[in-house]
Amino acid sequence: MLLTLTSTVLFLVSKQCEESSSCRLKTYSIPCNPSTYCSHVEVLISVNEIENNESDFNVTLVAYNMDPSKSHSIMLTFTGQKRTLMYSCAKLRLGKTESGVFNNKRRLMTGSSIYMNGNLICTWIAQPFTSKQTPYDVELLDLVYSANYSIALVSDVIDSVIAEDSTELPWYQLAFTKCGGYQIYGNNEYQLIIKKRTDFVQFWINSFDKNPKMLEVSLSHESSFLVILCNYTNPIVYGYGLSFDGTVGFLTDDKPKYNKIVGNLCLVDLPDTFTCKKGLCSIWDSTFNLHIKDDKRHHYNLQNLKLSESISGSKSSCDDLAILSSFVIASILMIIALIFYVYSHLAKKWVSYDT
Repeated sequence: MLLTLTSTVLFLVSKQCEESSSCRLKTYSIPCNPSTYCSHVEVLISVNEIENNESDFNVTLVAYNMDPSKSHSIMLTFTGQKRTLMYSCAKLRLGKTESGVFNNKRRLMTGSSIYMNGNLICTWIAQPFTSKQTPYDVELLDLVYSANYSIALVSDVIDSVIAEDSTELPWYQLAFTKCGGYQIYGNNEYQLIIKKRTDFVQFWINSFDKNPKMLEVSLSHESSFLVILCNYTNPIVYGYGLSFDGTVGFLTDDKPKYNKIVGNLCLVDLPDTFTCKKGLCSIWDSTFNLHIKDDKRHHYNLQNLKLSESISGSKSSCDDLAILSSFVIASILMIIALIFYVYSHLAKKWVSYDT
């Protein structure tokens, strides 16, 4: 029953998201000829938001209708000029499973896997923008900024190239921010991505091909300024407010979890309110002039910006299905692990009683 629910959710996700061209999920598949006994294989690549305002990068490999009497393997590969990132998912004899992510031949992580009723599911989750990165997070960052990877799906001996590059992936150049209520400003050099949270405003400054020493984003409101400084040399991030009377107040603290530089991305959270002539003003409801510059050179200007009036995208039912699919898969894997643990624990007790 649980596997049926999972398969149904995954099917709904892939079909609905393909129709709506969601920016949060991309599905590829190897079709199966119904007249022959073969396995339909697909991969779901998605980006989901979680409670601590991080972004989960999820890769899920699914193979349906696998011959239970044989061992099987499915793989997803990203092949670049100097390396190959490979996701491996295998069903061994007696229903055991193995999963892993490899950079060339070096294992980066294992992942989660399950085989039930002829269906094999493997899933891997990463948070590449966290301050404590795993080796897999670091490798995945290159796929965010580089499109020079061909993508292939492998089912046993069938090898199918499903994409010549990685530009359609939801994480490429942070494409997932084009939906879900993000604000996006900038040009082909720098991109400012903004989102309102419960009691603060999240700012992401994305650098495409440039590697500046210092990047500055300023929002001016009447005689007040909100400034974000991204120091790529150290690296460290500052956010401060400059009021009309010359007073400087820091709006960020020393928590690297929320204010940090990861790869080309500068991330900072600012409180929603700041000091202005009226006393306290809201970042979200105020009108600003936006300026972006690096190493003292201006690159982007925008006048009369009001964030509350320029939502770039909205959350779709496809996003909810993507999150639900990941939740269902994770729940199933936890339940199966618990069942195996209880069973093995009871088996040990039975053995001890018999002896």
